[in-house]
Amino acid sequence: MEIVLSIFFGIGLSAASGFRIFIPFLILSIAVSSGWVDVNENFSWLSGFPAMVSFLVASIIETAGYFNPWIDNMLDTISTPAAIISGTILCLAVINENEFYLKLILALIFGGGVAVNVQFLTVKARSVSSVFKSGMGNQIIAGFELLLSILITFATIFYPIGTFIFISILILILLKILKNAKSRLREKF
Repeated sequence: MEIVLSIFFGIGLSAASGFRIFIPFLILSIAVSSGWVDVNENFSWLSGFPAMVSFLVASIIETAGYFNPWIDNMLDTISTPAAIISGTILCLAVINENEFYLKLILALIFGGGVAVNVQFLTVKARSVSSVFKSGMGNQIIAGFELLLSILITFATIFYPIGTFIFISILILILLKILKNAKSRLREKF
């Protein structure tokens, strides 16, 4: 049962990294150093002060970049493959399994897969927003993504199974919204 719970934990962190790459690392780093979360021994460096400061600086830069309509498209290009890597690393850090290759496969499938799918949804949302609002709606989406990344990360730390259910529902809602927006876009043009 412990491995299942750790997989839900990894999925939650990975989904949050699909919205923002560095926010889940920053919050996880703080949680590990505070003793709220235990990570695998290979990831004990997350609790160190240099890691926290690095993730804080990276989070500020990433967040500021997404609020700039010109830079956010460039960041989408970079963050899509980075989401796979970050989701996998976050899963590797929290999955409780001794067999490395099994843990790696689980982290790639669940962590990398969830993170990249959430990232694809955010890229699509920004592209639809750019068409309808001439790029100005991207700032609203960037704020929403930042908020979701923070909330999902904290919720995952305290309620991993409930957060998994929330993420599943959220993804379905976002898919429906994007589908409706695409159909309106086709009607408009």
